[in-house]
Amino acid sequence: CKQAMVVDYPALRFDHARLKETSSNSAEGYHWSCSSMKGWRLQMEDAFVAMSMASKASNESEATLFAVFDGHGGREVALFCQQHLPEQVQALLKQGVPPEALFKRAFAATEDMLR
Repeated sequence: CKQAMVVDYPALRFDHARLKETSSNSAEGYHWSCSSMKGWRLQMEDAFVAMSMASKASNESEATLFAVFDGHGGREVALFCQQHLPEQVQALLKQGVPPEALFKRAFAATEDMLR
């Protein structure tokens, strides 16, 4: 997303500031916004993806991937999935894998990379 706006909520400060970041974008006829707030942890642990992808048949965008990765106590895996899951989805899309199998295979391949 672009045009990020960071808002500090001083009334909600304890040991560190709670920051809210909001941004929006559009592509391929889709318009989206995303917003995140790190809450009480020392850093934001979540990650997201919003991107258009092309298939094997053409280089034109034929799919848009939206995903949120919850850090669950650590940012490393969320950032890993943010980088690698779209790569797996794109590779399978270019191979012509049908959508009903594509995500199962992309998630399995990404999980295997984590091991």
